[in-house]
Amino acid sequence: MIVSLKAAPLEKNPAGVSLVRSGGPWVIQSKLAMLQPIKARHLRMRNPHDREGTVLVIILVVIVILTYACYRFVDRASVEDLAAQARSDMAQLTTCIDSGEELLMALLDLSPSEREVIGGIYDNSEILQGRIVYGNERSTFRNRFTILAPRIDEDRDEDRVSGLRFGLVNESNKLNLRALLDWDRRQPGSARWALLQLPGMDNQTADAILDWMDSDSTRREDGAEAPDYEPGMVGPANAIPNTLDELLAVRGVTREALFGIDQNANFHTSENELAEHQSRMDTALQDTLADDAWADGLPWSYYLTLHSAEKNSSHDGRPRIHLNDSNLQQLETELAARFSKEWAEFIVAYRQFGPADQSTGNPPVPETRSDPAESALVRIDTIYDLLGARVLIPGQGNRPPRILESPFLSNPTELRRYLLEFADQVTTDPRTAIPGRININQAPGRVLRGVPGLGEDLVEQILTNREDQTSVAANSRYHEAWLLAEGFVDISQMKQLAAYLTTRGAIYRGQIVGFSDGGPLAMREEIAIDATAAPPRIIFRRDLRRYGRGYSLDVLLGDRLSSVEGNITGNIP
Repeated sequence: MIVSLKAAPLEKNPAGVSLVRSGGPWVIQSKLAMLQPIKARHLRMRNPHDREGTVLVIILVVIVILTYACYRFVDRASVEDLAAQARSDMAQLTTCIDSGEELLMALLDLSPSEREVIGGIYDNSEILQGRIVYGNERSTFRNRFTILAPRIDEDRDEDRVSGLRFGLVNESNKLNLRALLDWDRRQPGSARWALLQLPGMDNQTADAILDWMDSDSTRREDGAEAPDYEPGMVGPANAIPNTLDELLAVRGVTREALFGIDQNANFHTSENELAEHQSRMDTALQDTLADDAWADGLPWSYYLTLHSAEKNSSHDGRPRIHLNDSNLQQLETELAARFSKEWAEFIVAYRQFGPADQSTGNPPVPETRSDPAESALVRIDTIYDLLGARVLIPGQGNRPPRILESPFLSNPTELRRYLLEFADQVTTDPRTAIPGRININQAPGRVLRGVPGLGEDLVEQILTNREDQTSVAANSRYHEAWLLAEGFVDISQMKQLAAYLTTRGAIYRGQIVGFSDGGPLAMREEIAIDATAAPPRIIFRRDLRRYGRGYSLDVLLGDRLSSVEGNITGNIP
């Protein structure tokens, strides 16, 4: 029997097998038959003779991976090499900074007269500018250091930085905050008056600063004690601050007034720094910015210090003779070794018997002592007490009392002849270092106006007549007694001013820049050195690396020293 394959109803089962029925037995058509061509093609693709290109692809991938690994190794090695070079360069620049510190301490260990011979430390390009530490003048790359300080222009009504100099700032040119409280104890109100000379200072801020430093909790007239500060704010320390930065917590003290807006600490406010500062200010403050007195002068940090003192020694470096020494025999021996026997005898007699009464013709006879050579009755307050004085020597046995006239004549001609030499060799202060006195040869007018007893007229005379700062050490004004010797004050005025004035100073501040001739890499620091004791020591150090080099190469090498924009602010060669 023949099975018909005509179309018949098609049924599907879940197994995917087609069943065709045409009036007879079922005809099974499997889908497997339909897969035979595909299987054949698959078998042909798996032929070993068709896989040679796969090996090339694998080799290529391996080469790429190895190349990348080599690149990473070379790249990391080059980075390490650059890092090692940078560390080496920074180590050399650190050595340059260290060399600058050592040079300064060596210079400050000399006496003032010895420093004069080599050019001093006010502006000495030969010693302090572009000193080579690594390399020499023929080297392609040289690492050097330069020591800089601001040059203050006093020819205008307001002090301004007119440029730079290769030297240091004498801290005795500034108001010592530690000394201000002593001034106030001597003359109440003098500390506030001194602070009011600063640009933009007012009564409230001045009194708040003094309240912050004094040890009591009594509010000054316009001051501020703990109850005047808002909760959560730091109250008065009732102690001298360790750094000027601490004054930022005082009521009324702003960063702009204290430090200015010179952000990179290169003694110059650029237009960019001014614009950035103004952008941070409120609109109301921007409108009054031009009226702020501090914006037209120097910041307070140029006038204030916490460290100023002078070594109590003579101009040639010898210890001064202490006129109030209790051993009169030793005192007479020391005086006779430096001065005449007449001077030595008068000073010892003054210590024994005191000054005679100048108002009567018959001075009172003091009590006679059995051993006057070992006892002293009178303390000499200032060396100016000896000028024109008289001493009554009591009689002994048949010898009548006698008047001993001072060999220290007070007429102007004689004062010019001997006073500075004598005053420089002796002292009435037993301390080895005298803190807080103001250098009248170099201090700016604002600082001088704050000294008790000077007065505006005398300050103007000093500013007009004192020599240029670069030659102060070379002239005859090496002791504050020149005010008296040249007739600017009388003896009574000089006695009052002696506690506040000096022409010396042994604590200095400046910037040391370590730099390379061949690139912008540099290190910079601010440093303060105390030379009141031997050897000198560093008492303040501030790292300025985060502010960049701060000065262009032509400034650091001395080709140009100007505060003009672009000349001192550049950070690239």
